[in-house]
Amino acid sequence: VDDFRLRGNGLFDASDYLGAIKEYSNGLIFHEGNSTLLCYRSEGFLKLNMYWRALDDLKVILERDPNHVKATFYLSRALSGLKRYKQALDLITSFGERNPDVKSDFIFKEELNR
Repeated sequence: VDDFRLRGNGLFDASDYLGAIKEYSNGLIFHEGNSTLLCYRSEGFLKLNMYWRALDDLKVILERDPNHVKATFYLSRALSGLKRYKQALDLITSFGERNPDVKSDFIFKEELNR
């Protein structure tokens, strides 16, 4: 997993989002359903405004771990990108209620306002 993640991250840092997505996808061939690779790949999809693709990856992560902070944040961005603002806000509100110790509620709402 680490090799694919590191190569993908290098491509991502070089703004080669499509290359990064391919690298994370290659890792997922060998490590199907790996949350780390799915989350990184979803971030690449978000950078390319491929919100529906990010949505698919993030749903897989959140089915297993509904309190995954980064996946929740990215899902709110994907929903916003798809102009599903109410769903994004409901997601953030629900997450904040389930996770009162996580101070991300404000950050999520600020992201939605952009």
